[in-house]
Amino acid sequence: MTQASLATQLQKKLGYERRPDARPFRTVRSSKQRIVLAVPGDLGTTVLLRFNKREKEVHREQTEKVQRETGLSVAFQRDLAECRLEPAIAKLLFYSYRMAHSLNGQPAVDFACGYLEFIGRQLDPPPADPLAFWTRRRLRYLQSLLEHRAAVAKNLRFAINAQTKQCINDFLGALEAWGVR
Repeated sequence: MTQASLATQLQKKLGYERRPDARPFRTVRSSKQRIVLAVPGDLGTTVLLRFNKREKEVHREQTEKVQRETGLSVAFQRDLAECRLEPAIAKLLFYSYRMAHSLNGQPAVDFACGYLEFIGRQLDPPPADPLAFWTRRRLRYLQSLLEHRAAVAKNLRFAINAQTKQCINDFLGALEAWGVR
C-alpha cells in the first residue's frame, strides 16, 4: 500500500476532497508531491490527511490518523488502497462510523437530522436482496458495521425530541435495508 494509492482511493470511494496544502515549502517541486485531503461535506472537522506521492510506505502515524477519521482498520485501509473494498461498503463503514462517533452523548445528538440528510445523498441505494449482497468476500466487513450500528442505537436514548429519535431510527432502518441487523 502506497501513500498515493491510499489517497486516491479515499478520494474516489469515500469522497474526500483535495485541498491545497497550507504548509509553506521551500521549493515548488515538493508541494506538487503532496496530497492533502479533507473530510467530504461539512462534517464539523478540520482534520486534514496529508500524503506524499513519492512515498512508497504509509507510516504508522498516518494509518492511525486515517483510522481515527474514517473508522477503517489498517487491514481495511489496505483493502481500500488495493481496490478490494467496494465503494458502497466503504461508504457504509465510513458514514456509520462517523455517525456513531458524532452522536457520542447528548449535546451532539440534535444535529443528527441534518447529518442524516447529507449521508442519504452520499450512500448508494440499498441492494434489492441484502442477503445475496453479503457474499463471503464481503462478510469480513459486516462485523464492523454491526458494531457501529450498535453504537448508534445506544445513543438513541440521548435524543431530546421525537424528530431526532425518528432521524436516528431512519438511519438504523437504512442500515437494515443493507442487511446490517
